[in-house]
Amino acid sequence: MDADPSTNISVQVITTDAEFDALLADWDILHTLCIKAGLFNSGYWNRLWWQHYGQSASLYILVARLHGTVIGIAPLYQSTTRKLKLIKARTVQFIGSGGDTSPDDLCVLFHPDHESVATRAICDYLFEASDITRIRLSDLGQDSLLVSTLRKCAQARRWQRPLESTQQRLVDVLPETVEEFEGNLSRNARKQRKQRRTRLHKAGHAVFSFCRSACEIDEAFEALMRLHHERFSSKGGSDSFQSDNYRRFHRAVMEKAQELDELKLLTLRIDGTIVGVEYAFLCNGTLSFFQTGFDPRYQHLSLGHLLMMHTIDQAIVDGAIYIDLLKGDYPYKSTYARQTCHTVELDFWKSRPLLVLIRLARALSRH
Repeated sequence: MDADPSTNISVQVITTDAEFDALLADWDILHTLCIKAGLFNSGYWNRLWWQHYGQSASLYILVARLHGTVIGIAPLYQSTTRKLKLIKARTVQFIGSGGDTSPDDLCVLFHPDHESVATRAICDYLFEASDITRIRLSDLGQDSLLVSTLRKCAQARRWQRPLESTQQRLVDVLPETVEEFEGNLSRNARKQRKQRRTRLHKAGHAVFSFCRSACEIDEAFEALMRLHHERFSSKGGSDSFQSDNYRRFHRAVMEKAQELDELKLLTLRIDGTIVGVEYAFLCNGTLSFFQTGFDPRYQHLSLGHLLMMHTIDQAIVDGAIYIDLLKGDYPYKSTYARQTCHTVELDFWKSRPLLVLIRLARALSRH
């Protein structure tokens, strides 16, 4: 290895679907090596998102290479965005953000031996690009090297201090056995766990089943959408599964995740009828809960908890080491995870006058 590998790094911009497809093999390698990468950084999630949502934008994937070997990938796209309905900007943001989808944890993929130089090369390239006037990156680990490098590069290239917003979600480390997981629960949570199972078996013939075939996925997906909307219809409705793009995207994601043995699509039947569906993933050792649907007529059985319990138990058996409950501030989540993961959105603008105007508008809106 050279004493100063940064002098041998080149950055390429991927702008076509064919180049995107050709990059996927290297993408999968980095995704496996990068311990910070999860579901929303995977090659298939990004490729399918672009297929379903990229029609009005252009690819802007940055690939860092050291002596020709891929050591970093920033999955980005470029589009024209508006702020305050008037201010237009040529904007770069992560694939997966925008539209009616919402990722939870985004990053630059990197080889673990070259995180610093790959991140710096990509950030330098971003802020030096002459045609970009806005860089909006969401769901970044608040204390990550990427965040600190973005700030340094923006300052060095005389971009403005970014607009910022933060979010948080519950995560935790999973033990090696189900028994240990149960032992870590509070006494009350263990009691409720037992009571819920007892009530379920008294309600009828209950069967949990993870989907394995395309037919099973189709049936579960239809039930998930129907039950999810039934569950939220009395609460003002839900934005999930509303658009054709959203439905087609998630059905395609399910198929690919099942092919890679990462899909955890669980159904619960009572007397032969699907009354609950859990939509989750086990990717890179992390169990991520995406969406739940259950029949509100069975709310007294705590179907949401039962589905989560069964999914967690099986994931532990399958070797999951981490649980991520994704966004959404719901009290039930504290039963299953106690650590808090903080993320930040950084919205960089090149023009100082425009940013001053935006900050002023935000300040006035608070009054």
